[in-house]
Amino acid sequence: MAIVLDASTALAAVLPDEESAFCESAVATGLKEGIVAPALWAYEVQNGLLIALRRKRLDAESLAQALEALRSFAPDLKASEGISTELRIAQEHGVTAYDAAYLAVARAIGGKLATSDHKLRAAATSAGVRLFSVARSTRVSRGRRA
Repeated sequence: MAIVLDASTALAAVLPDEESAFCESAVATGLKEGIVAPALWAYEVQNGLLIALRRKRLDAESLAQALEALRSFAPDLKASEGISTELRIAQEHGVTAYDAAYLAVARAIGGKLATSDHKLRAAATSAGVRLFSVARSTRVSRGRRA
């Protein structure tokens, strides 16, 4: 079953100053089963990298490694189903339109949403969207962790 990987989970798996078994397991599972995300994912991860650069959490070498890792995820980026879909979901579940895009994709493909955002996890449960959870210890090695 495909994993709908939110941007913060993807970023946490590749930023050198983050350590998250959940995020690494979500990526590892997604690499096996397929990663899907709304089209806005590409912009969100780029913005996350930009913020990390500005805050000096990344240098040029770390940025190149993070970009390479993110490209290797090769997510299937899905376009919006229409301008009102995410708005309706956002209104119903009290999340942003951006977060609603992840819920919409997960619903549309029947995938599991991988997010560590508590509000988005609660909205997913309310919306009947399955959530990714760590069933076993799975680690992703990107040459920076053992």
